[in-house]
Amino acid sequence: MSINRHDPTPLYIQVAMDIKKGILSGEYESGNKIPSERELVQLYHVSRNTIRQGLKMLNHEGLAISNHGSGTYVANMSDMINSRLDIFVEHSQFIQTAGYSAKYQVLSQSVIPADEQICRILETKIGEPVFCFEKLFFADEKPAIFTIDYVPCGEKKNQKNFSEEEICSNFLSFVESCTGDVVEYGKSNLTPITADTRIAVLFDIPIGQPILFMSEVFLNPLRNKPLSLGLNYYSNYIQFKILRRRSEIVNENYG
Repeated sequence: MSINRHDPTPLYIQVAMDIKKGILSGEYESGNKIPSERELVQLYHVSRNTIRQGLKMLNHEGLAISNHGSGTYVANMSDMINSRLDIFVEHSQFIQTAGYSAKYQVLSQSVIPADEQICRILETKIGEPVFCFEKLFFADEKPAIFTIDYVPCGEKKNQKNFSEEEICSNFLSFVESCTGDVVEYGKSNLTPITADTRIAVLFDIPIGQPILFMSEVFLNPLRNKPLSLGLNYYSNYIQFKILRRRSEIVNENYG
């Protein structure tokens, strides 16, 4: 584990993001203790104050719980990853964390010229080549999530026929390799809709049945640059919960 001191991202955020990756990957398991401040100082070669700020950030995100005198522990992830709207993971990981076996299928992959709507959202030029992927994710063999993703071709403009693993289970890395930027945040809009004919067929549900739809733009806020657009449809047995905190706690300065 290392810190990039040439990166303009504050060190405590880099520390928090790296520990967060360990939590989401299972390196730090739910309920287990995160290494002590002293151990983290030696691991990242930063000050104890930087470590404290990073752990404080994880506490505010609900990923960790600090107990005075005993240390910091990973929060119960059964209440976190599969329920929190402010933390995003790959769809297959989302399904697995919710307790289901995950599979996926690429329905189509193509290169299309960017239209006005895509240009407005991704800040590209009219006609610029954009990858379009249609994917279906299964939970315990049942269709659970249908996605349509648009990614500027960028560095991969001369490539085609990507593997299912590359554009399904490692999609964020794929976006980063296309754009040359790191995905840090997703700006999302979650709305209820009714299933049209195609969605009804994919999910094996009646036409007009209510489902959840999320449009999401992944971006790098430091560059203020949108990196991809995702249109995500969730079957009616996928549920989201919201973990809410008092405003004075959320707005507290990290230091």
